[in-house]
Amino acid sequence: MFSYALSFAPRTVASALGYGPTDEGDGNGNENTLDRNNLTYTSLTNRALALPEILYSIGRHLDGPTQKRCLLVSRSWYNVFLALLWECVQVNDIVFCSHIMLRRLESHVHLIKRVFINHGSADLTGSTITLITIQRVLSLSGMERLQSLDISPDSVLPWPFLQPHLTQLSGLRTLKLGNVLDAKGSFRIMDILKICPRLVCLHFGGSQQNTRAASSEPSALPNPGNLVEGIDSQDSQEIFPLEHLQLSGLLWQSNDIIDLIRRCPELTQLSLVGLPKTDWDWTPETTEQLTQYCPKITSFHINPRYGSAVSAEVLTRLLERLPKLVSFKAPRCEFNQDTFEALRRHVLTLQELDLSFTRKPGLTSPMLMELMAQAIHLRYLDSSGTMLNLHLLNDEPKVGKMRMLKRSETMESTHETESRSDQTSTTPWGCDNLEVLKFGFQAAHPGSRGVYQLCDYIGQLTRLQELHILPSYFPVQLEEGLIKLETLKNLRVFSVHPANKPIQEEVVKWIGTTWPKLKTLRICSHDEEADEPLNISKWLRQVCREDIELLGCE
Repeated sequence: MFSYALSFAPRTVASALGYGPTDEGDGNGNENTLDRNNLTYTSLTNRALALPEILYSIGRHLDGPTQKRCLLVSRSWYNVFLALLWECVQVNDIVFCSHIMLRRLESHVHLIKRVFINHGSADLTGSTITLITIQRVLSLSGMERLQSLDISPDSVLPWPFLQPHLTQLSGLRTLKLGNVLDAKGSFRIMDILKICPRLVCLHFGGSQQNTRAASSEPSALPNPGNLVEGIDSQDSQEIFPLEHLQLSGLLWQSNDIIDLIRRCPELTQLSLVGLPKTDWDWTPETTEQLTQYCPKITSFHINPRYGSAVSAEVLTRLLERLPKLVSFKAPRCEFNQDTFEALRRHVLTLQELDLSFTRKPGLTSPMLMELMAQAIHLRYLDSSGTMLNLHLLNDEPKVGKMRMLKRSETMESTHETESRSDQTSTTPWGCDNLEVLKFGFQAAHPGSRGVYQLCDYIGQLTRLQELHILPSYFPVQLEEGLIKLETLKNLRVFSVHPANKPIQEEVVKWIGTTWPKLKTLRICSHDEEADEPLNISKWLRQVCREDIELLGCE
């Protein structure tokens, strides 16, 4: 492991260090190389490893056990790797741990930069234990130098408890909170930014029950145009260096969000997750102000949740006013032809796209396939709820030429014709870089050419790591085309709703032996045989794949 990490260093070392009079070799610079076969290090490499900065850069690529072994090399290595080991600490409900753990934390608190606090046991449903853990950890002397604090999203944090601890951590640059229990959830965000003025990344989750309670008592809320009660004119001009902002579990009216983001001109990533069955009052004018105050946004995620919606006109205006987008996620939003035309102008630069369960009228199968034909840099695609029309796959010669022609025209308009040969896809989809793919499947007659053709296209996405086919039924059988997916050697997650027939033993064993990196298998079978989950586990054990986690078939 260490020799592998060291291979990242020689060029950097050679450019930073000169040759000393004691270096051995032929004088042509050949003495300053690393013989990876014999693992012998020359004088230049030894000198480089004496520099704490170089050793620290190499150590960051090592796993925990290797870093612990490096502690025993020398005193200088001990100091460097001790700092690496204690730089990030994960705490799991230390109220159940001995006080030795607390003493160790206190003795190394000057090295701690990042803390993650999580439930130590899955059967702990209350938040009392987490609150005790937070209080014990953050009360340690010297913790005010902490740079990053991440509290489990499952934790419920009362604001009166949280506020005094944040006051002691004014130097935080990253803060991720679970559900903040307060009747004025959205109004506390500005308080956090004032308490921690150096924050660059903020994840804030609101408690649904308190948000609803607050909405039932409008008289108790401040002026909806202000996020803080009694805000003065001087505070209204305050600017914060925030770059990443993720807000969930809150109802964001247009005045509230504009009041917040106009103080964050450096914002590049914005993620908003609302409440189910609530109304968003966003208008095209809201998007005009948002893009005016935050022109650097490259990642925009908005999820109104079930029973809510953001209008297609708002999404269209956002796409037109944010030219630097590389990630766009708008599940459960309205989507029409104008939105599609605006999105198509970004498709060459997009790396992440989520259009799951769109409506009025929503993303259609021809739209999806046209986007996939042009999305040459796409790594993440979620189009759940949109059924791929297999008849379009059967018309491959005609439809494929049309898609490739449109793709060529788009590339010429963006001055990318010089790299066209490197970006040509082996499928009409064009998105050969996909790592995560989620899509719907339109049920077809077993044995149809479209099913086999679909598997053929997916099988050519060799970088795929996660494949989710939902919500209709997909024929999980080798003779139906599943065997064409044998090229997905990097697949880690396979989730599918199979056709209404039992999963065959040969299919399960084929999955276990063909995909060596598979970690999660989710088969939502509708067969009512009670022993089927036991059979799947047994068949996986027979091919020595007990490491695969079974979901949806327990």
